[in-house]
Amino acid sequence: MKKAATYAAMLYKVSQEKSGSDLGTFFSQFMKRLEEKKETKLLPTILSELEKKTERESQGKGTTLIVRDSDSVVAAKKALESFSEMFDTSEVTVKEDKNIVGGFIAKNNTNLLDRSFKKGLLEMYQRLKS
Repeated sequence: MKKAATYAAMLYKVSQEKSGSDLGTFFSQFMKRLEEKKETKLLPTILSELEKKTERESQGKGTTLIVRDSDSVVAAKKALESFSEMFDTSEVTVKEDKNIVGGFIAKNNTNLLDRSFKKGLLEMYQRLKS
């Protein structure tokens, strides 16, 4: 897994620096090298790691706010303002997730804030169970 993550990081970096035929040449050489080292079986894992890296990098440019539905957005954004030292509230991407009972989850490249009802209920259950 570590090797696949290393390859994915390298591919991401190269894709940001090269374009056109230079990028095509690099990928051809990369594939040839994987075949020589008999590491082509790593390709699905490399792709998965590359997708994760791309997602992390794109999220680093702002805050992702996850709510149950569009009706929850205004309240969640207002609540998020009190955490402005952790989150860039000027650039917020909203995603809907029907698995969230209520509340919100905010995340960026370095922070995760889970203010969902589910998390609160689970924490209360754990305290009562103890």
